[in-house]
Amino acid sequence: KRFKPGIPTEEGTTMGSLVSRAHFDRVMGFIDSAKQEGARVVAGGHAVTDGPLKDGCFIAPTIFADVTPGMTIAREEIFGPVLAVRRW
Repeated sequence: KRFKPGIPTEEGTTMGSLVSRAHFDRVMGFIDSAKQEGARVVAGGHAVTDGPLKDGCFIAPTIFADVTPGMTIAREEIFGPVLAVRRW
């Protein structure tokens, strides 16, 4: 909750944007598939579209719980601000 997506040169920003629209779309696809496959969103899970970030490639830091080994987010490397928590 303390991570703040934003413009890297602005005070208080702790996390920048993803590198491209394609990367953004890929990470959002993983988030959407996790929701559809039954993972529970604990935090985030959405694009950040506030003010000056509305046209950027910003994703809120996302945590999923109840992730099972068969889910896409458990098997693939996401390379984005997404954490998948599962029982070992």
